[in-house]
Amino acid sequence: NRRYLELAVDYNEDDCRATKVVREWVAGNGGRTIGSPIGGEGQDRR
Repeated sequence: NRRYLELAVDYNEDDCRATKVVREWVAGNGGRTIGSPIGGEGQDRR
């Protein structure tokens, strides 16, 4: 069915855009993830 193919293509395009945004965010964030300490790893957490 052509309609399902179009929906799949639209979904894939949206997924690719979202992946690009996340990848750029991670690259611009120094690779830190949400919740990581700002000073980097190895900090004393006492």
